[in-house]
Amino acid sequence: MNRDKAPIRRGVVRSLAAAACVLLAAALAGPAAGASDDANRAAARAEAQHLIDETPLPAGAVPQDTSPAPVLDHSTQGGPLDQDTTLDRVAWWTVPVSTSDYATYLAANAPADLTRSGSAYGTVTDGHAGTSVSWTEQDFSGTDTKAYTTPELWLTWTAYDGGTAVRSEVYIGARWPRAADSYVTGPIHRVDVRIHQASDPVTGAGKRLSASYTARGKVRRLRAAFNGLLGDLHNEGAGLIMSCPDIRLTTTTVVFHLLHGHVVRVRELAGCVASMQVWRDGRRVSPPLDPSGFAERVAAIAK
Repeated sequence: MNRDKAPIRRGVVRSLAAAACVLLAAALAGPAAGASDDANRAAARAEAQHLIDETPLPAGAVPQDTSPAPVLDHSTQGGPLDQDTTLDRVAWWTVPVSTSDYATYLAANAPADLTRSGSAYGTVTDGHAGTSVSWTEQDFSGTDTKAYTTPELWLTWTAYDGGTAVRSEVYIGARWPRAADSYVTGPIHRVDVRIHQASDPVTGAGKRLSASYTARGKVRRLRAAFNGLLGDLHNEGAGLIMSCPDIRLTTTTVVFHLLHGHVVRVRELAGCVASMQVWRDGRRVSPPLDPSGFAERVAAIAK
């Protein structure tokens, strides 16, 4: 199989840049009202169906109840996994055009609200017929929100009965609503930052940074980076990691010391899939947060 993007699947494919451009004003404002678990689930389900409905199909496309070609039985990305909060939606069609013509049609009719995020192609052998069957895949990504993680649309097609069979798969995950007491509000006395960037995953050897900040500019930026984080994927760990090309060896800990005596501690743990936990005055705050982009922003601020 040839792929121009190494996939990382964690219940849902996570964009490494997700949540990096949250507005500063919104981050400083603290918790947003109205977020609910049920609303997030409903939004994720609605977006999954919207992307299936948005699958580019030329005239004459015929929906299929099951996979029309064995090579399209399963996703090239792994799975399937279909839960109430971690959604995998699949649909199939046959279209009366060649595979090359479908590729041309797709290039001219790609969903306007999605961006191309990768492509792949490969060949499998039919064990019964002893013949090789080729397939092509084009991946698209949407925009993550406070309700759900980055939606992914994977289109795979192969030659079938004089035309083409198309598989459309959507993967998306509902987020936990962020807890109100997970935000840092009020005056801050000091922020402690500890970064351990390991160069060896076995020994833990590597660079360490330990510093404290009281300057208003840095404190404000650190608070904004933290308050801008979103709730994590609802079914943490329920997915399938297909590969781990960019294993994270950095552990980032940030401690906010508030003037009124409270302490908020947040830690992003190293690993193939990063995770973030928050403690307030020594009490663990649930649910966890999506750490996407946080370590990078903290490192940039700490320079």
